[in-house]
Amino acid sequence: MWLPLIFLLWVVVVAIVEVASTTVVQRHGAVVMLTTKHLIGTGAAVAAGSLLHTKIPPFYWCRQLVASWRSLESKLFLGVAFGNIAALYCMYAGYGSGGMAGAYAFKSTEPLMTCILSTLAFQRLIGLLVPSEHLSKRTPPGSMEWFSVGLVCLGSTMCSLALHGMSLATVSVTSAWILGSNFAFGARTVFQKALFLESPVVTAGQTDVVVRLFVDMGAVGSVFFTLTFLWEYPTLDFTQKATFTSDDVARVILSGVGYFCIQALNCLVLLHFTSVEYSVAKQLRTIILFVFSAMYFTVTFQHPWLAVLGCLLVLGGTVVFSMLQSSKDE
Repeated sequence: MWLPLIFLLWVVVVAIVEVASTTVVQRHGAVVMLTTKHLIGTGAAVAAGSLLHTKIPPFYWCRQLVASWRSLESKLFLGVAFGNIAALYCMYAGYGSGGMAGAYAFKSTEPLMTCILSTLAFQRLIGLLVPSEHLSKRTPPGSMEWFSVGLVCLGSTMCSLALHGMSLATVSVTSAWILGSNFAFGARTVFQKALFLESPVVTAGQTDVVVRLFVDMGAVGSVFFTLTFLWEYPTLDFTQKATFTSDDVARVILSGVGYFCIQALNCLVLLHFTSVEYSVAKQLRTIILFVFSAMYFTVTFQHPWLAVLGCLLVLGGTVVFSMLQSSKDE
């Protein structure tokens, strides 16, 4: 009974945050959005983390980084933090070039591309650093898995071409940014898995560790993007500095707090859904947000039938891929 409500809340929160973020990104750029989002999101996570009764000290991985930045645990944490930074930056750059609807057409490739990229490349790399049966048990993707990924990529391209005003150049740039985001998310996922295996403070079944890790990731992101923003701010002209309205401030605050809420909901969904259900649910969320963003930003469909066929290919390819992965896990 609770699963449909959790899924609905997940979709609604992501939709609100993404609309607020996209509006600010299109007006002021990704660096402004990411700077404030990390600052506010980290603050929200610190407030929530202080209420948790956990054995993990606050800013544990940041402290480890300062104490011994050459240790394997610190290197893995830096991989997680900067993988998250790169993924978000590429994602928002895609929003800036193709809008939320155009970017979400290609974000439908994220669940499968992240999984297959991490399996092929990053998983092997981490396996060299962290010998673990859990990291090395997956076999390389077979021909049917590649075929299902091809269906999803074809469907996402059809969805983007169905939008009015999406030229081939815009489609190419947006898809490149989202592909870069997929690579970074894949790296972050595998580094995070290895970090949890190597950290002595993490025990099996510990859910609040996600909040602690998000706090530390946000702290690194806050420092990085604040320095970037301070470096870029003098280059902005007076008009760009003066156009930050109260509505923009409200959107930034909403996006920052919502950023933490999304991480918590991701954890909740992962706890209640199997891996197959999670992949299908995330793909359904992407399709819903693709249609919603097109309606919200009044982006018309030049070829509605192409969008419908593209969504069916995306969903069908995801179901096939998830079933194949599930059979491997059994």
